[in-house]
Amino acid sequence: MPNENKTFTDKLISIVEKVTAMHAVASLIGLSAVGGMVWVIASGADFFADATKARGLITYAVAIVTVAIALILVFYLVFGDGTYDQVKDRFTFGKDILMVFVGILGTIMGFYYGENRVSPENVQKIAETVQKSEPASISDLEKKGFDALAAKDFEGAAKAFAEAYKVNAIWHNVDEINKLLNRQQDGFTAAIAKADNLKIEEIWQNVFCEISAKNLTEGMSKDMIAKLKNFCTTQPQNSPVNSNTSSNANQ
Repeated sequence: MPNENKTFTDKLISIVEKVTAMHAVASLIGLSAVGGMVWVIASGADFFADATKARGLITYAVAIVTVAIALILVFYLVFGDGTYDQVKDRFTFGKDILMVFVGILGTIMGFYYGENRVSPENVQKIAETVQKSEPASISDLEKKGFDALAAKDFEGAAKAFAEAYKVNAIWHNVDEINKLLNRQQDGFTAAIAKADNLKIEEIWQNVFCEISAKNLTEGMSKDMIAKLKNFCTTQPQNSPVNSNTSSNANQ
């Protein structure tokens, strides 16, 4: 019996003596990982029913394995025995395995924790918003410009079409109308400064007639087109200046 105990003790000592620093580190990390997972799972019966908790456990397990391999490689380089070629071959093999787990860990992190930022449903919504936002904005600016033209508010029309041009220069006839108003801007400003109502009406008639002659009416309502033709055929008269333009002149 004593011999048997001695034999067992000798075997145990022999095994312990063969344990290297790498084995100790690997065992410690392995036991910690297993113990942590057992504790987490035991803490709640519905653990795997919660996707967030399950993702955390999977990420934790892969991260532990990745860190363990990295530490073992470091300890092997410091404390490992063998020739240069043996160390080199084993380290290269371990490094390849480490790269596999690093790739898996990166994929898990990106898939699990990046998917909520832009889900497929959100991608579709964003695409629809991008497609719809610009036409809605440009059409609103265009309508604002047409309303200003109908009210003979030169500054309002010029500003609206200038903004519309910046948003989308090829929308309907925004480019042509913007250029037309820019050409008439200096003359209109001078007429306002001189309170030359006849000249102001002449400029308006030139604007309306050019829009009508060049068919720059895309986007206009039928009523607006009718008003435009009426303005164009009306002879300039020494009528009072629109309140909007007079207020702009005083400013």
